[in-house]
Order: sequence, then structure tokens, then C-alpha cells
Amino acid sequence: MLLSVFVIPQFLQNNQKQVPAQNQEQEQVPVEEVAKVPDLQAVPLTKQIEEQTKTYHLNAYDVTFSNKGAVVTSFKINDLEKDPNNESSDDSIEMINSFDLTDPIAQAKIAQYPFALHFGDFETAPSMDLYEMKEVDDHTLEFTRMYDYKGVPFTVKKTYRVVDDEYILHLYIELSNSKNDYLPNLDGLLYTMEIGPQIGPDFTGEAPSDRVDYRKFRYINSNGTQETVLGKGAEPKIEKGSFSWISITGKYYALIASTNAQTKRFVFDSRNDFYVPKLRSAMYIERKFEGTPKRLDEYTFFIGPKKQEILAKYSDQKYGEVAPIDFPFGTIGELFKYPLDFFAGVTGNYGISIIILTILIKILFYPLTKKGQDSMKRMQSLNPKIAEIREKFKDDPKRMNMEIADLYKREKISPLGGCLPQLLQLPIMFALYNLFNNHFGLKGAPFIGWITDLSIPESLFKLPFEIPFLGDQFRLLPFIMLATQLLSTLTTQSTQATTGDNKMKYLPYILMGVFFFVLYNLPSGLVLYWTVQNFLTVLIIVIRNFVKERKLSFQM
Repeated sequence: MLLSVFVIPQFLQNNQKQVPAQNQEQEQVPVEEVAKVPDLQAVPLTKQIEEQTKTYHLNAYDVTFSNKGAVVTSFKINDLEKDPNNESSDDSIEMINSFDLTDPIAQAKIAQYPFALHFGDFETAPSMDLYEMKEVDDHTLEFTRMYDYKGVPFTVKKTYRVVDDEYILHLYIELSNSKNDYLPNLDGLLYTMEIGPQIGPDFTGEAPSDRVDYRKFRYINSNGTQETVLGKGAEPKIEKGSFSWISITGKYYALIASTNAQTKRFVFDSRNDFYVPKLRSAMYIERKFEGTPKRLDEYTFFIGPKKQEILAKYSDQKYGEVAPIDFPFGTIGELFKYPLDFFAGVTGNYGISIIILTILIKILFYPLTKKGQDSMKRMQSLNPKIAEIREKFKDDPKRMNMEIADLYKREKISPLGGCLPQLLQLPIMFALYNLFNNHFGLKGAPFIGWITDLSIPESLFKLPFEIPFLGDQFRLLPFIMLATQLLSTLTTQSTQATTGDNKMKYLPYILMGVFFFVLYNLPSGLVLYWTVQNFLTVLIIVIRNFVKERKLSFQM
């Protein structure tokens, strides 16, 4: 019940102007979309180009590119630990969470897939023109398209390079002017690249955070590591200058972007007034103008799991900062992560691993628990004397409290003796709460029957109505937890001293109800831990009472 004190406080397609036919006698080419930028347009194609896609099947991920906008339309990451050769598609996680944009205003403002270019600032429409696509080698794909700005032509070349055994994607953006003239100066910018509209896995919530998952922006600039959370429809957060990296992070996955390009601003945007109910989490990188006829920029993207052992490979880039370990509870929780993973590897089941770890922790802290229970027993032996004092000084509460305090002093008993061992265990309880609520290994890990994912709340069936504070899902495990909590409370109270305060005896039951509501929609791995914890508390008391009775019987 002490843990409740800690727990309680705690989207895209473009709708652009069509290129008019300039010569009816020329070869007919597809009517296409062009960016809505004054004086800038894609040079009409001289040959037939259709929308094409190209997919690379790699060990770390499967990625699909489209020549419409030269963007990534799918990025499915593979679990390299479980499936190092990416032979199974069952464990693939889609990291491109695109939106179905039907609103023409949205189509004119927002790219549906990441890495689209805007010729202007982040408010400018994305360019979703058809590019010529060329496969350079087994790991390199090149897209090329010519544009015209005020009569001066320039070429945009986007080259993607995939990496086989890492969650890394490289992008090279080259702008070149064939007339040896300056590249377009678009209000101090060369271009803006959009990364959005949302990273996967599928995140359909309206709020940036809930009990199961979240979406946040983290970045490192000259001010150090920063974090921003934007609610649906919030004003964009605009940061001037350069950055080491910027990211969109979820509970278990992240997209991190770094570049050698000179940036004027970078922007985080959650505006999605055009469609509901999904939250949008997009980033924009505004590339600063430089007076030169050619410019090549390199971007590196990490798109994968937020595992410290993976992020640690990129220590020079400080990618580990995207998933910081909180001190002290996160640090303590890391110590328990290793036995948790070990037992899961031995048993093949994280649910069983949680049970084993809980038992071991209970054994580890048994001396403290026993000390607290012994203190309670000693206080219980004083109940007759305390009752006598209460009766004698019932009309003088101040004198009554003084006499009871003197009694404790004479008997060398501390009233807090039963609580202190529990308080000393609180840091471990908080650390385990943090571990079971965030550990990557629990994601998608089944336990038994209806509990198919220990990282999310389990559900037996959906109710035809909604219960306030609980929702419309019937979850069995919290009710089992409630039953064990009740049994634990009743068993514990039977060993404690009677204080005579009738109000206080109801407090454990009130906290029990509060704890039930708090845990009801939390990950089932956490609820499982607390259920086992309650059961072990009851078991220890029952065993101790049994042993004590056997000793008395033997002595007689």
C-alpha cells in the first residue's frame, strides 16, 4: 500500500497544382503534383515516369522507398536478437505510422511519409513530385529530379544508403546548379525536410502520453539534452540554430536524426486539426542557405528499439540520451533487469521470470520483514495494558497518550518498529515499478492464457458500457490482485497491535480500493508482480504461524 503513494502522483499526401500541358504535340506524360512555392516548379518530364517502389530486405529491417517525393513508405524493424537473419515477419514492427489524408488542406501542408522536402520553411507545402529512381548497388538507391527557380534550373538528388545489421539509414541530399549560379535562396533556406507524421508502432491516442505508450521530442543542442511534449493541436516548438540530434521517442522505440548540414531552425509539430483522432508528432529540419552552386548534406537516422545495449554502440553521438536511466530508481531497477532477463531466458516466459524474481526479492528482504512482524507482535502483547490505560484516562486524551508513550519507552518498543522495515524497502519497490513498467523485454511477452503481452494491460473481454476511471475493458488480473491484497491486509492485521483508533483500521481498505483503480489500466507485468507480492506476504505469515503452533505443541 505504501507504493500507492508513489504511483498515484506519478499524420499524408499532397494536393498541389497540376503542371499544364506546354505542348500538345509532345509525348504525353502523367499529370503530377508540384510544390506550391512562388517561382519554383518541377521541370516537366521528357519521358514517361510512373510511381514506383523499391524494397530492401535486410537483417535489421525491411524498408520500402517510393519515387513519389523520394520518400520512405515503410520501415519494418526486425528483432536482431530473436531473428538475426530476418527470416520471420511475425516480429516486424512498422515504424512509419502514416495517416490517410483526405482533407485537401492537410494534403497541401503535410507530407504523408518521412523525408519529404519542402522548398521553403516548414509551413510550405511538401514536394511530392515523381523522381527518376536508380539502383546504384545492393545498398544504395538514388532519386533525381530537376526544378526551376526564376528561370534558373537546379537538380535535386536524394540518395539513400541502407545498412544491413544496424537500425541505421543514411540519406544524402545534393542540390546542384548546372549554370554555376547560386542555388535558390528561399527566405534564407535551401530546403526543409519533414520527418513525420508519426512513428510506429501504431499510436492512435489523442494525447501525447498514456499508461501504455507516449510520444515525446528529445534533442541535444547547445543547451544540452532537452525534452518537449506537445499535445494535439499545440503550437509548434521552434528552435533556432543547430543540433547534435533530434528525435521522436515512444516508450519502446525512437527515430533519431543527425546531420552535418547547417540548420537555421528545427521544429517540432503536433498540429493535426485536419483529421482525428490521431496525434501527430512531426519534426522539420530547415537547411540554411549558402551562396554556392552545389551543396551535399548527409543525414543519419536511427530507427529502432530504445535498448541501452543497442544505443550504447553510438556513444559518440550520445544516442543513449534518448532513453535516459533515471536516478535513483531507474539505476536500481537496472540491477534487477539482468536476473529478470536471465530467468526469462531459462524458463522462456517473462511472467514466470517475474514470479521467480519476486520470490527471490521476498527472501532477500525477509529479515527486515521478520523484524517488522516481530515488532508488531511485541506491540500486540501490550494490548491489554494499552486498553487499561485508555479506559483509565479516557477523559484526558493528552495524559492517555503520554502514558502509552511511557509504556513503549519502558518496554523498549518503537511504535514505528513495524513500519520502518517496510519504508526501507520502498526504493526497491519503486525501482521494480519502474522496471516492470518500462522494460523492453516485456513488450509482446506472453504469460498465460489471456495475458498475451506483459507490457500492456490484459483484457478478458470488452464491456458493452464504460466504467468511470476504468474504461470498457474487463481485466481479470486486477481483480485477482485485489483479492490477494484483501487477504494480505486481513492476515497482516491479525498480527498487528490494536491501536484503538477505529478510523485508522479502515485506512488499509481505502488504500486497497485506490490501488485497484490506479493499477487497473497499467501493464499486466506490474500487476502480476504486485499480485505475487501480496500472495507471498500471506504465505509467509501463514507459515510462521504454523511453525509457531508446531513449536508450542511440541513443547506441551
